Amino acid sequence: MVMRLLPLLSLLLLSQASLAQQSGTAAPIQCRSGTEGDSVVSTIALENASGLTSNEQAYIRGALVGRCFEQASPDVLGKIVFDYLQNIGYLQAFVLDPTVRVLNETLPPHPAVVVLDIQTGPPYRISSIVITGNRWIDADELRGFIPISPGDVLDASRVQDAVDAIRSLYVVHGYPQAQVASQRQANKSDHTATLYLHIHDEGSVRP
Repeated sequence: MVMRLLPLLSLLLLSQASLAQQSGTAAPIQCRSGTEGDSVVSTIALENASGLTSNEQAYIRGALVGRCFEQASPDVLGKIVFDYLQNIGYLQAFVLDPTVRVLNETLPPHPAVVVLDIQTGPPYRISSIVITGNRWIDADELRGFIPISPGDVLDASRVQDAVDAIRSLYVVHGYPQAQVASQRQANKSDHTATLYLHIHDEGSVRP
């Protein structure tokens, strides 16, 4: 079997964390609330993540350190990272199966260094915003009210902000029952996506 060689940074993290555990200088790590398993993430090493900003890398580490998982099923950690990358516009991202090294088998849960090999690809940007279903408010008024525009990175949190903004505008106009849904259509050739905002205001009446 040919073992995958870890970059120097990953090896240094493994060595430092291992020495700390073996010397007894590292305090036991408790499972983060809502997580359980026989192992706990003590350190995260990210490979091929140079395309991510320092804030994005910090978010990934913050989301995983202290999280407990079953050593036999570390893929759950990769799924968390994959979902995050999708949400911030890396629609072609994938995360290889995490490499796990348990540092101390005697501590419950077992502290572990987790190495994640991330392939992000380029972030997708919004090419156009299509608004449909709006009967009571003009599309241009809606576009001027939402906090995103063509050229922006397709960020799920900002798309949700746009959905919430449209709902709020309908409430102000006296249509509190209007519903808003978002959908994206990706174009792999130029790494853009069309954002669709569909408004369902049928049956909406002023209170």
